Amino acid sequence: MKILIASLDDSKNINVGGKHIHQNLLKRALEELGHSVHFVFPKRSIYYLLVRLGLKLLKYFNLITDPHIFKWTLAFMKKSLSSQIRDIDSVDCIFAQDPVSACATDIVKNNSSAPKVCMTLHGYLARESVNYGNYHKEDYDRILSTALEYERDSLSYSDIIISVDTKIADYLRGEFSATVPITILKNAIDPDFFKEVSLKNVEGLKQKLEINNQDKVILVPRRLVRKNGVDIAIKALSNLNISSNLNYKLLIMGDGPELNKLKSLAKDLEIAKDIIFTGSIDHRSAAAYYKLADIVLIPSVIRDGVEEATSLSMLEGMAARKIVIVSNIGGMKEVITHNVNGFLFTQGDYIELSELLRSIENLPSENAKRICDDAFDFVVKNHHYKSHAIAYLESVSQVRNVN
Repeated sequence: MKILIASLDDSKNINVGGKHIHQNLLKRALEELGHSVHFVFPKRSIYYLLVRLGLKLLKYFNLITDPHIFKWTLAFMKKSLSSQIRDIDSVDCIFAQDPVSACATDIVKNNSSAPKVCMTLHGYLARESVNYGNYHKEDYDRILSTALEYERDSLSYSDIIISVDTKIADYLRGEFSATVPITILKNAIDPDFFKEVSLKNVEGLKQKLEINNQDKVILVPRRLVRKNGVDIAIKALSNLNISSNLNYKLLIMGDGPELNKLKSLAKDLEIAKDIIFTGSIDHRSAAAYYKLADIVLIPSVIRDGVEEATSLSMLEGMAARKIVIVSNIGGMKEVITHNVNGFLFTQGDYIELSELLRSIENLPSENAKRICDDAFDFVVKNHHYKSHAIAYLESVSQVRNVN
């Protein structure tokens, strides 16, 4: 088959977020299965950059607001994707990776031989636009209104939807009374990703980050946005350091609009020396950070109506054979069984989290090994990138047969 993957996120040139990794693994798996795969992303032309600059200047002089810029940007992205989709001949299937990309397929939907459109929802466009964008609260409703329109319209262009967890599927049915077939297909990883990391690489990274062998490292691989709950990890570390006999280091791998607030929080709690902010790390370099860690922590919380789906960072922590701790929300609680292949704690409860970390200090080594082995076996069996791609194709095939 000739398959087109359309997305707002350019994973050819940027490879840091879960969506980027998903797209690259999907393309790789499909090609390994013998299919022809093409990517299309919005082209950020000189025209785009100049208009964006002009809009920023107009905002500076209070002539327009953020909702105007947001609306224009999504419209430009859709138009850019549409023109590229139109120019690619004889595509059998389009895997749109977000509502805007699905709406861009309107350019081919009236064709008698139109390709089937499978839209994957990694999250909530409307709610995440507010959560990630660092907008003023008075602009929330207009931002939401624009994004909700794309979410609603995308349903009419999609022949099938793949949701990465049950909550997103429930959102579509509840918010929009969606009748499009929905398949729940959780995220996938390459379990061999960590095999090439040498002890030398890990030791070199330790020296670079000034981490001692006596330090117990908690890795928080999270974009610094409100819903990812990195503040909960910092508060838990503060509470933990009061009574723990171990020297903990919190390694926060990611960047985002909450950075300065989180640094201020660490300073106020007097634990800034125990926290390392790495900034954005290319995924190809991330394996060494997982190998360096003792614990991988995903402390997400429900904020602005956004709930964590099947965290790819969680799956990678499991594949790295690390103790994984996640909050009990979204797709994460559908993957982690407490004290079997990882640990759960009540979202937002940093005191419970710190107590859980203290209890793990005393976990017998054979129990820790069993949990890490069970986690690895679970992701290999249920979240391998190649079986994930096969499930994609089977879902589309079912729709084709019905029609």
